[in-house]
Amino acid sequence: MRLQAMLSPNASHGCGTQCPFVLGCGKPYFARARAPLRHVGTNAVGEDAIKLTFARPSPRPGTHGGTRIEVGAAVRRVGGGFDGQEARGVEEFIVARNPDKTSSLPFLVHLPIDGGLWLKARDSWPRTARVYCHPADDVDIDRLEIVERVGVLACVRRGVAIDLVLERGVNRRSQFVTTTARGRRMVLWQTQKVATSARPGVRIPSAAPSPLAVIFIDTRERYGYTFAGHAVRVERRALSAGDYAVAMGDSYAVIERKRLDDFASSLSNAQLGYTMAELALLPAAAVVVEGTYSKLLRLPHAPTGYLADLAARLQVRYPTVPIVYVESRKLGQEWSYRFFKAALAREESPELELRPEPRSTEPPKPRRRRTPKRGTATDATPSG
Repeated sequence: MRLQAMLSPNASHGCGTQCPFVLGCGKPYFARARAPLRHVGTNAVGEDAIKLTFARPSPRPGTHGGTRIEVGAAVRRVGGGFDGQEARGVEEFIVARNPDKTSSLPFLVHLPIDGGLWLKARDSWPRTARVYCHPADDVDIDRLEIVERVGVLACVRRGVAIDLVLERGVNRRSQFVTTTARGRRMVLWQTQKVATSARPGVRIPSAAPSPLAVIFIDTRERYGYTFAGHAVRVERRALSAGDYAVAMGDSYAVIERKRLDDFASSLSNAQLGYTMAELALLPAAAVVVEGTYSKLLRLPHAPTGYLADLAARLQVRYPTVPIVYVESRKLGQEWSYRFFKAALAREESPELELRPEPRSTEPPKPRRRRTPKRGTATDATPSG
């Protein structure tokens, strides 16, 4: 339902408590007594006008449904801004494209808190892993390419975290956590599902010492493994195949790392097939997927079992390149380290190849039966 309304000149104490004058035909929503509407958004539509977005209250406790009503309202400007408390900021959760093409964080996220907080983000939503964010300055919303705008039910700061609840059925709850890593302030965007998968409840045992000294990381790999906790040095190098490599004589042992969404995308566009064909030429190679096989089966926007069938065909086509599913990024790093350690140990001391001995064409020789010698203790006769 769309209503065109004009606020009265005295509507300066909050637009949610005023009854607008409805223009047009039909039975207006405000014709009789109604429950108070909930204001969910304010957008500028001109120099002297704003668009107010309201939502009906939930039909029963515990639900967040309701019809959204957009109201176009003309409001006087005072001192370069709009009148009214609700018009001082954008009351929506906004995801937009980052206009800075050189930035490694391609998205901008707006939180309706502290007068409006803008963050640069690596992804538009933490679907499979935590999303790294960084504060953004000097954001002009009129020049942004908006990807998504959603009403906000709650945006509350609690200590080092900001809890966000959106007005939609899926991808509703998330949290922005401020932390410090390596002396640098960071903002991580997570959901309950992502936070649970990041801590699968498995204690990783320490690995035994090994001659593994250097692990090469491809220069195009962003936010790669650090192999913290292991006595190994990490160097960046342009790799022709894979994301991580260890020198094995004249060749390399290589690992291709994939997030679950990236793995699904590379399966659909057949890119993973070409990658595995190149990995199959190496003495040791593997594909590590940061996600469980059950999550692959439940991915949306794909027919049931389609991606699993593609992965199975590639595994049969290239049996020397295993596809390994791990529950978290930390477990993927640990598996990669142990894979490289085992590959290097095999290079230094190859395993023995056991083959059956060839059968002889000659007939078997008969066995000689041994007889006990005379005069032994078994033949002695006890004396009288």
